[in-house]
Amino acid sequence: MRKIPFILLSVLGAFLLLSLAVVLILSANLPPVEALRSWKPPLATVVYDAKDRPFGDVAVQRRYYVSLEDIPPHVRQAFIAAEDKNFYRHPGIDPLAIVRATLANIR
Repeated sequence: MRKIPFILLSVLGAFLLLSLAVVLILSANLPPVEALRSWKPPLATVVYDAKDRPFGDVAVQRRYYVSLEDIPPHVRQAFIAAEDKNFYRHPGIDPLAIVRATLANIR
């Protein structure tokens, strides 16, 4: 009877160690946080005419910087509602959502 809890704890411990190893291996090549704070994505190159008016733009991807204040509040709330309804209730990671997703992936 004591074997079942031991086996269960052993499997859980092995899973946690394996998970930790995967996280450490995958995070080894990540850039430092300071580099991410100063990262600026490539923006579109704007072409101007002779009178200094925008004529067009050239870009592989059309990116335009928009500050958070320029995005209407209802658009921000819509993104949060679509992505994570508990956004303001957890510290950045929702453990219950991770467990739910794990169980859904196992099924």
